[in-house]
Parts: sequence; structure tokens; C-alpha cells
Amino acid sequence: NDLQKGNKKPPRYSVKELADHCGVADLTVRNWITEGKVKADRIGRRIFISEEEFQKALSEVKSLKYQRA
Repeated sequence: NDLQKGNKKPPRYSVKELADHCGVADLTVRNWITEGKVKADRIGRRIFISEEEFQKALSEVKSLKYQRA
């Protein structure tokens, strides 16, 4: 129990969770990771985004969504 309490890591989100929350496709989130807009960690074959990066990504999406072409 002591190990679980002391070693609490921030929550991580999958690519799909971020995509669903932002209202975009999974591929879009993967492109953001490739372009360096979102920093992600790879655990095995799965990709996870930390809470902090998730919030940055949301603000990035909002600014891109309302940007004029």
C-alpha cells in the first residue's frame, strides 16, 4: 500500500481518448504527435499523452479551430 500511495503518477490518456475529447480523428492526433505539437510517451506499441500535454493539446486545438485560413 505504501508503494501505491508514494508513487502516484499523473493520469495518461490514449490517442483515442484525446481524439474523442477534441472531436477529431485518431490520425489527426497521431499527426500532431509526429509534428511535435503534442508530446507523447510510447509504452510498447501503445501511445499515451500525459495530463499536462492533454491540456496543451486542447488549447492548441481551440486556437487552430478558430484560426482563419
